[in-house]
Amino acid sequence: MKQNKLFTLFSLTLLSTGTPLTSIVQAGTVIKDAPAITAASNNDTKIVNKKETNSEITEGQKTDNQNPESPVTDSQKVDKQETVVSTTDEQVIYAIPSSIPQALSEAVKAETVTWGDAPWAFDKDSGILAIGSGQLNEANNSPWRRTDGKAIKADGIKKIIFVGETQAPRYSSDLFANLSSLNQIVGLEGFDTSEVIEMSRMFLGDIALTTLDLSKLNTSKVWSTVDMFEGCTSLTSLNLSKFDTSSLTNLGGMFKNCSSLKTLDLSSFDTSEVTTMRGMFNNTTLTSLTLGDKFHFLGTDSELTLAYPSDALREGKYVSGNWTNKDNTAVSYKPDDFIANYGTNDLKAGTYVAETKPLVWGDANWAFDKDSGVLTIASGQLDEAKDSPWNRNDDKKIDKKQIKKIIFTGATKSPKNSRSLFEDLNNLTEIDGLTNLDTSEVTDM
Repeated sequence: MKQNKLFTLFSLTLLSTGTPLTSIVQAGTVIKDAPAITAASNNDTKIVNKKETNSEITEGQKTDNQNPESPVTDSQKVDKQETVVSTTDEQVIYAIPSSIPQALSEAVKAETVTWGDAPWAFDKDSGILAIGSGQLNEANNSPWRRTDGKAIKADGIKKIIFVGETQAPRYSSDLFANLSSLNQIVGLEGFDTSEVIEMSRMFLGDIALTTLDLSKLNTSKVWSTVDMFEGCTSLTSLNLSKFDTSSLTNLGGMFKNCSSLKTLDLSSFDTSEVTTMRGMFNNTTLTSLTLGDKFHFLGTDSELTLAYPSDALREGKYVSGNWTNKDNTAVSYKPDDFIANYGTNDLKAGTYVAETKPLVWGDANWAFDKDSGVLTIASGQLDEAKDSPWNRNDDKKIDKKQIKKIIFTGATKSPKNSRSLFEDLNNLTEIDGLTNLDTSEVTDM
């Protein structure tokens, strides 16, 4: 932690003189045997070396990028992927990755602005909040909740970038909650959560987040993730593949109202200490769920439900409402049975998906593409008009107004009573493959 503070505080010294953050660093630093930091004040950032020798960078060792009094010019900008800056100890500064924007104009000026003792800077134009190395305080002391006139607007934060190594507070409840414009968090590999015990509502209400990778977080001491992602309605990708839940006792509402989340990998979850899963999946309908051999459902109130795969109708399938193993679809389970029996018999670790079955008219398979309006009918014996895809009386019925074209792809037999077979398809403009439609047994057309 102290090693990375060297570069963070060095960067903030340059920022206080007006040097753009992108001219310094935005990705991270690796410092070997760096000078120890013993003092930092609000009026003047100081780096003090405990060593008696080489305690300061000499004039001969300074580069243009290291001189706080010499802002970087266009001619001095570095285009290389990696820039090595010479100091009294080895320091490697990694170039800015493409995912990090080109500038942070708002920065620490006369005073060092900190969250806990971690410095931060905010660019209100791009909505980027950069947080340097240090120990964060709890959520009430965050840059958007402070009460000293230096607070930033929560709804103005679009991206958070961790520069260096930052320690999360022991109680990290609500830490990034209700940042309604936040769509990306960068540098979580440097976010130290090893001492965190509470992550309840950590990302609650972050409605703009679409992807979140927490696979690098140390969660070995966390005992509560209540409503951790509640209301993240745009979240489509959530990586928890290495989440350590060995100390976790409360999973209540963890994925509540994540209405766009369709796949979830919980294979690393150990629920042996869990006492409640109440509403864990409330209003989150999944099409794929991966579980490990240490996962066991507790009770029946986790509210695990299935989603309808978006491409099922186009592929001529419907969801039965049951779960089945992706690698062994011979057996399927109703949601309540799946929850009650997971971990027994053939319900072992693996990926479970929504069971799909073919859509049929009589015994002829059919599929419908709503975008193109094309209804495809395969080989088989058709039933009468009342059982057609657009006349059936169940949730598999399609809107006949959307049918623009019918294609018969194989030998299809028309029913003996074919009265009104294609009646009232007002938007139907074309029927292909009529030579495949056998009407030899038809008595009524």
